[in-house]
Amino acid sequence: MPMKVEFSNTYNAKRKRIRNIPKIMATVASSSGKRKAAQVILNFQQGIKTNRFGLRPLKPRTISRKIHFQFTKPKVPLYGLGDLDQNSLINSLGVTVSKMGSKKVFLIGARKGFHHYPVTISKSGERRFNKNAKRLPLRVLLKVHELGKVIRNGKAIIVIPPRPAIHMAYERTLRQMRADVREQSPEVKKAITQYIMKSKQDRLNNLQKMSAAERKAIERSG
Repeated sequence: MPMKVEFSNTYNAKRKRIRNIPKIMATVASSSGKRKAAQVILNFQQGIKTNRFGLRPLKPRTISRKIHFQFTKPKVPLYGLGDLDQNSLINSLGVTVSKMGSKKVFLIGARKGFHHYPVTISKSGERRFNKNAKRLPLRVLLKVHELGKVIRNGKAIIVIPPRPAIHMAYERTLRQMRADVREQSPEVKKAITQYIMKSKQDRLNNLQKMSAAERKAIERSG
């Protein structure tokens, strides 16, 4: 019978694991381990593809517009063009390596680059990318969708609701860490739970902030 493998339960080992729990702030997460950083990105992509996160559904008008522009996944939030374009939101996350003193840190955030060109339909019905149009930096695109935004366009008010896929991918990664059979320490599990709850509270606070901003914009337009 194979030996059951568990993480060390010495004080220093538990302290180190707690210190190395991935962190998140706004639209950037950080991890002391490359594998955990990759797991956050994988959970981000899978969560969007399967709609596991239960993100806010798209409005019928938005879906109709995406169908008109021949998007492959017009009904799935944040996944309109599927995997066809490397500059789509689902492929926007990357990992960069930074240093904090002598410690290596893996930062999970938007890759350098720009969102795909706006889509147009030619007279023959062919889908094309308008390469004369301006493109949005991926870091801006990610922030807008993660945190939401109220945009005033003349008298019109455009509300992009928060769809916090990064936070939800981060929380899923932590739940996987907590459920790891090798992790038997109640102290480490408790610390992981606290980080999950903090991320959830940040999402709730941002949703309330966005709702207030939306109400304020509507009042001003009236």
